[in-house]
Amino acid sequence: MATKRADQTTALTADRVASVGLLLSKIANAVDRRLAAALDAVELRPKHLGALSVLSADGAMSQQALGERLGVDASAVVAIVDDLERDGLARRDRDPHDRRRHSIGVTPAGRDTLARGHQAVSQVDDELFAGLTDRERTQLLTLLLRVAETDPDLTRLISAGAIATPTP
Repeated sequence: MATKRADQTTALTADRVASVGLLLSKIANAVDRRLAAALDAVELRPKHLGALSVLSADGAMSQQALGERLGVDASAVVAIVDDLERDGLARRDRDPHDRRRHSIGVTPAGRDTLARGHQAVSQVDDELFAGLTDRERTQLLTLLLRVAETDPDLTRLISAGAIATPTP
């Protein structure tokens, strides 16, 4: 009887996958781990990167508006902004039109950290998708966006700029 060597890999073929959704879930978990480690190296968490991305793209806004854009409740956005403010990446200023509200804006340190965060994310992408050509990466992105269009929460996050390409 022939035995399989422990260091031999099983061929990855479509007929071995029970579900596209299950495979995407496993891939997402692996991506989450890698992104978290890469962002940790620049002292960011994914939720902070998303908030800084939105604020950088659209300028200062209220905590409520930021929470709506990110799809998080009021207490979660307060915690995110508290973290960003504590780390000097964002600041709360009184809204000149409504003294009861605060306007949240990105600081210069926040812009620098955001750039480093996007660079870290780009490195993870390059490592994960090294086996794909540029054309295949574009094709994968196009297909994933079509899938995302069926989910209002994903559509809102994409439209809000939480995962957008950084603006100079």
